[in-house]
Amino acid sequence: MDFKVFFQLDARLLYMIESAFKSGAMDHVMLFFTRMGDFGFVWIATGIMLAAIPKYRKAGIYTLLALAAGAIVGNLVLKPLIARPRPFMELQGISNTLGMSFSYSFPSGHTTSSFAAAYMLTRCIGKSGALAYVPAAFIAFSRMYFFVHYPSDIIGGIITGTVCAHMVYEASKKSEEVKRSDHLQ
Repeated sequence: MDFKVFFQLDARLLYMIESAFKSGAMDHVMLFFTRMGDFGFVWIATGIMLAAIPKYRKAGIYTLLALAAGAIVGNLVLKPLIARPRPFMELQGISNTLGMSFSYSFPSGHTTSSFAAAYMLTRCIGKSGALAYVPAAFIAFSRMYFFVHYPSDIIGGIITGTVCAHMVYEASKKSEEVKRSDHLQ
């Protein structure tokens, strides 16, 4: 299969984002969101805060577990396996405006953590937890805006984060069921 057309489309979408949205004011907004997602900090802090509240303890712990699973799968397995360079390293006329390291691009770690947390918060808390998808989407978009990820890296991050969170959620539910059945016997 020839991926050349796919990669050209990926790059073309980035240039379209730049031409449609790039401005000084938007730079500040996107920088806010991209920094919010650095190292999954906002999601880790959310998980810790929720874990400290008895009513939301399970949601907080599950969110932290989903973040850990996403980091392991995305950063330790997929990034080195796929080894895709970042857009600013490959595309002409693009500079590394965020001062990033030259780690691999696929999948987006910011997006993986954001969507892992948003999925878990939605499953555990419901509609109010689903509000986490708003900053998650802005964080993901900011990564394309700054040419540190291709659109396919973002899609990969959404899938990786969602699948990891779903697996953690299902495993946790099964573990709770086993504990309950053991307790009843």
